[in-house]
Amino acid sequence: MFEHTPTRRDVLHTTATLSVAAGTLPIAAAEESEGGEFVPGERIWSYSADGAVESGPTVVNKTVYFGCHDGTVYAIDAENGDREWVFETDDPPADQRYDHAGVWGEPKVIDGTVFIGALDNHLYALDADTGEEEWRFDTGKFVWGSPAVSNGTVYVPSRNHWVFAVDAESGEEQWRGNVEHPAGGGVSVVDGRVHVGSYGEVNLHTFDAESGELLWKKEMNAEQCAAPAVYDETVYTMFAGEPLYAFDAETGEEQWRFGEEIGFGINEVPTVWSGTVYLPNSSGLYAVDADTGELQWDFDGRFVKMSPTIADGVLFLGSHSETYLFAIDATTGEELWRSQVYANIHSNPTVVDGVAFFGSHDGYMHAVSVFS
Repeated sequence: MFEHTPTRRDVLHTTATLSVAAGTLPIAAAEESEGGEFVPGERIWSYSADGAVESGPTVVNKTVYFGCHDGTVYAIDAENGDREWVFETDDPPADQRYDHAGVWGEPKVIDGTVFIGALDNHLYALDADTGEEEWRFDTGKFVWGSPAVSNGTVYVPSRNHWVFAVDAESGEEQWRGNVEHPAGGGVSVVDGRVHVGSYGEVNLHTFDAESGELLWKKEMNAEQCAAPAVYDETVYTMFAGEPLYAFDAETGEEQWRFGEEIGFGINEVPTVWSGTVYLPNSSGLYAVDADTGELQWDFDGRFVKMSPTIADGVLFLGSHSETYLFAIDATTGEELWRSQVYANIHSNPTVVDGVAFFGSHDGYMHAVSVFS
C-alpha cells in the first residue's frame, strides 16, 4: 500500500463549453479537425479558480488536482472542466507575510489519497474522491514545495529548517532532518535517499529515507529552493545565480557543472529525459548532456518558475512574460507550436494522453490539446 504511483494517467480528448467570468478574456473551446481529432494547441476547457494557480496539476483517474493562492485545493473533471470538490486550508498565521498564503506546491495522489502542503503550516492528506480530510500534520512553518511519497512515507520540506518523514496512513512523524536553513522547494526521493535544498550556506542535504541519517551535504553559500532532479545515480540541482551542478547521488562528489556564465534562478527545476538535462531560465531553455554537461541546444524565450514536461519526445513549457505554452522538439530544440493564454504561466504542465493541463496567474486551470 502507498507505493509510488505515476501522477500522469488516462485522460480522454473531449470538448467542453467554457463559461467566461466577467472581466476576463474570452477563451474558445477546442475545435476538432475534419478527422474528428483536436488541433494541437487548441483549448479544450479552462476552469476559473479564486486566485493565481502556480501549483502544478496532478492528474489521476480523469481528475485534475491542484492548489491555488486562495488556500484551496481543487479537484476538477479532466474531461469537461467541471468541479468535483474543493478543500479549504486554514488561514496562515497573522504574522506571516501576505504573499505567504495559499497552496503553491504540486499535490501527490497515491492509492486514493491526495498529499499536499500548504502555507498555513500543514501537510494534508485528503480523500481523492471526496476531498474529505484524512489527517493533517503540523510542519511548524509553511510548506512551499511539493511532498514526495515513497514506500508508505510522505516526505515534506518546511521553512522551519526541517524535512519531515510522515507515515502516509496515519500522519504520524517518523523522523525529521535538519537542513540548517529554511527549506525551499520540494524533495526528491530515489533509491532510498531523500534529497532536499535549502537557503543559506548549506544548500543541499541527502538523508537516508528510512532512518533520517544525514548521508552528505553540500555547502554552496547561495540560495537554493528548487527540488533536485535525480537521474541515473546523479543529482542535478540549480542554485540562485549559480550554474547547474551534477553530484554523485551516493557520495555527493561533484561530477560537472554547466552555465557559470549564465546563472540560474531559485525556482527553476531541471527535467531529465533520455540522457538530457533540460534547464529553464529567465532567458530561455538549455538542453545539456546528462553525462558530460555539454550544451546540446538552447531555445530563446522567457521561462521562469516552471519545470518542462516531456511526452512522446515533445517538451512542453510555459512562459512567464510571453504568456504562451510552448511545444518544443526535445531532441532538436525546434519550436513546434505555441498556445497563448493571455496570462503568466507559473505552473508546471502535466501531459496526459494528449492533453496538457497547467495553471496561469490570472486564476485559471487550462486543458489544451497537444497531439492530433
